[in-house]
Amino acid sequence: MRLLVKIWLCAGCLLGIAEWSQARPTEPDTLMRALREAASPTNALIREAYANPATRPDAFGHSLSELSIGYRLQTEEQPTVRQKGDRTDFGYFATEGYRHLSEKSTLWGDAGYRIGKRRNVVWNLASDYELIYPAITTDTVGGGDLTSEEYTFGGGYGHRGERFGWGASADVRAGQEYRTTDPRPRNITIDISATLGGSLRIGCYKAGLSASLRVYKQTSATYFANPIGGTGLFRLTGLGAYYAGYTGDNQDTEGDLYRGNGFSAEAVLLPAHGRKGLFLTLGYDRLKITKILRSYKHLPLQEVIPHTFRADAAWLQRPEQGLYWGIGVKNRYEYREGIENIVAESVGGAYETIGALKTFEYSLLQNRLELLVGRESPRSAWAVSPWAAYQRRTADYLYPAQHMEHAHAGGGVEVHYTYQGHRTMLRTTVGADYFASLSHNLAIPVANIDIPQLVEMVRYEYDRRSQDRLGLQAALRGDYRLRKRMALFLAADYRIDRYRDGTLSHYAQIACGLAF
Repeated sequence: MRLLVKIWLCAGCLLGIAEWSQARPTEPDTLMRALREAASPTNALIREAYANPATRPDAFGHSLSELSIGYRLQTEEQPTVRQKGDRTDFGYFATEGYRHLSEKSTLWGDAGYRIGKRRNVVWNLASDYELIYPAITTDTVGGGDLTSEEYTFGGGYGHRGERFGWGASADVRAGQEYRTTDPRPRNITIDISATLGGSLRIGCYKAGLSASLRVYKQTSATYFANPIGGTGLFRLTGLGAYYAGYTGDNQDTEGDLYRGNGFSAEAVLLPAHGRKGLFLTLGYDRLKITKILRSYKHLPLQEVIPHTFRADAAWLQRPEQGLYWGIGVKNRYEYREGIENIVAESVGGAYETIGALKTFEYSLLQNRLELLVGRESPRSAWAVSPWAAYQRRTADYLYPAQHMEHAHAGGGVEVHYTYQGHRTMLRTTVGADYFASLSHNLAIPVANIDIPQLVEMVRYEYDRRSQDRLGLQAALRGDYRLRKRMALFLAADYRIDRYRDGTLSHYAQIACGLAF
């Protein structure tokens, strides 16, 4: 693992150095133009249209790379999901680059490393909670802090011709999390994806198709230093239910293995030149994760299959200078299946699955409408972006019947301002948003759940998700140009959320680095 991170970080640094050293002589304001282009509020409106590696070369007109180090903190007085902890604090290093090698060829890449703590994690001994939910292994000791490390590396290449274009990209994420007090989980994860894409020019527009493959693996083992002071391990199946026949003891050190594979497909339509006109994106993602019990002869016990459907549409009217405007609609629907395998009685220590039953269903619907109005001038730029959103979340365990449901609606506004001097640039963003609970419902047959803490766990999450929430945020970044193709920057972000019961959550980040 240490060798991998050294290779990845060196690769990221070399990518940035290559861009810096190969940069052709440019006018003094070229770097500032690249920074303003990368920070434009229009990027958020149409970002998905450029996820295809064949259309990625059209995302930006200027080359730009950044190296940064920073610190990120998030705290919640009452966390919405206890299984993810109530505080995370990470130090990190990141590098990313985007370079036009020629008018037809573009190269991009990124690498990063972060290390820190996830604090007060309870009812969860695994990593990547949102990915493998509800197939979580837990205990009743009370949890604790996890040391967390993560390494990322990715990159791609795109080629655009007069009519046809193609591209390829790949991303790797690897990490480990562990604790040095009982219970002592040690989780190692790796997540790899690769994408191929193509595009075809049709009149004033460009149509693109892309397909991706994904492989995921997590090994999760739990140890107890005190062999008589531990507790049983519960393998949850959703909404407080668990596998009664496979509750491990406190020396089940082989633990669990999660293996996943999946694919995604995406179709896009966007203007062939510039950022003016209609942007359409349709996408589908599928991932199948199997939970394997290594201490039971590698028995495949559960499957989690999330499906995600995406549909975005945007219209952007943007002249070279002056007033511009845009409107966008973003829709996401996730449907997740939880499948429990039926296992025959052990014969000679061997286990065999004789069937499967879908026992858990989860869905999340998200709709968002965004407006954008702004103005560009040589020395300054401003933009206002109001938005409205609707969200509905449901979870069902089929037998005994258990149900949890939440619906929220809300809206907000963000205001952006940029000032550019001869050698400096200052960017600010302020925003506010509010989400209100429209409806919520919980039905749990308490008599069928023999572990009281499991009932409390579900009710706690239900109560937190039923809260109204008010959020305020602010971001500030300053760049100072050291030379024609290099600038020093300092950036800070802060967000505070207040819930209906008066509890608060905070998010803060500070970073500094070089842009070139």
